[in-house]
Amino acid sequence: MDAGDESLKEHFLECGRNAAYTSVRIQNEVIDSIGVLTGKKIVAEVNASRFFSVLADETTDISKIDQLTIRFRYVALFDGQQVLRENFLSFSAVTDETGAGLAATITRALHEEGVFVANMRGQGYDGCSSMRGKYKSVQAEIKKIVSKALYFHCASHCLNLALAHSIDDTRIRLTVGTIASTCSLMSAYPCRVKLLQDTVEAMMPEVKARRLKPLCATRWVERHKAFISFKELLSPTSDTYI
Repeated sequence: MDAGDESLKEHFLECGRNAAYTSVRIQNEVIDSIGVLTGKKIVAEVNASRFFSVLADETTDISKIDQLTIRFRYVALFDGQQVLRENFLSFSAVTDETGAGLAATITRALHEEGVFVANMRGQGYDGCSSMRGKYKSVQAEIKKIVSKALYFHCASHCLNLALAHSIDDTRIRLTVGTIASTCSLMSAYPCRVKLLQDTVEAMMPEVKARRLKPLCATRWVERHKAFISFKELLSPTSDTYI
């Protein structure tokens, strides 16, 4: 409804409670169905592209369960153009953290989703021994199954480590803190959002952005958008403060 769907809004206002389909159970069923359909489309793209790389990383979720995030990287054809794609496949609970156990978790997830494992040509993980070791690691175990699946230390993981260490620089830490607090302040109340929008319109009518983008809390690769919008709207933001 927030997107402007008046038909949906009218339906919710006039329908009976048994026709709203907004209960927790039904909403979860809808989300699960969307996930299944999206997953099938991604797998179809991967299989159609012939060759692919698998990316995986282990993390602990909020409920203290070890989860292995599995993603694909492949080249797809769109409108006659070859486009590099990276898509999520699944979260898999981890019970065996050895190289063989993690490799089995990855290959099992691929088989369950219908991926042609023999077409794997690359593996991208972090640099810990259980993932990259020569003999008993994940990459070594998967190579026993698909010998052409070469291992590469994930470039994004290397960059993430570099960025994490850069925060030790006082200037960078203060800059990130200033951007985060400013974005939070300017988006806390509708009146502030409106005031900034009016100021941007008056000072920079040619600029499309009308509000600051918050720092993404979950995807560090998305944080550059907050820095770009902050730099672009720095002057009207300063005037709004004044």
